Amino acid sequence: MEKGNEVTNIWNAKQRSTNRPLPLHFIDMKPHPTNKEIYQITTLLHMMVTVEAPHVKRAIPQCMRCQKYGHTKNYCRNSPKCEKCAANTSRVNALERSKMTQSNAQTVVTSIQQIREGV
Repeated sequence: MEKGNEVTNIWNAKQRSTNRPLPLHFIDMKPHPTNKEIYQITTLLHMMVTVEAPHVKRAIPQCMRCQKYGHTKNYCRNSPKCEKCAANTSRVNALERSKMTQSNAQTVVTSIQQIREGV
């Protein structure tokens, strides 16, 4: 570029449910002293534009794999943990274990009822 700004990535934001492109673009630029001048731009290719600084997320990310904070599941190397019981297993396995426990409990209750009835 003429002022020394180097663009590294450009992408078009999309609507979450329909995946249609929005009139919103994100542009990543390499650090340069003249980068702050882009906030003064009001027109681009005969269109009115607004240039804003990126909004910083204030929430600390939580991993959906190991339930720890500070990273996401895409970068997780820890073993999976259930978010409900914190066991060293995924939520699916914990649900299966819960169903098995419930069926075992029902079997025990049925057996006790049969013993009481003298069957």
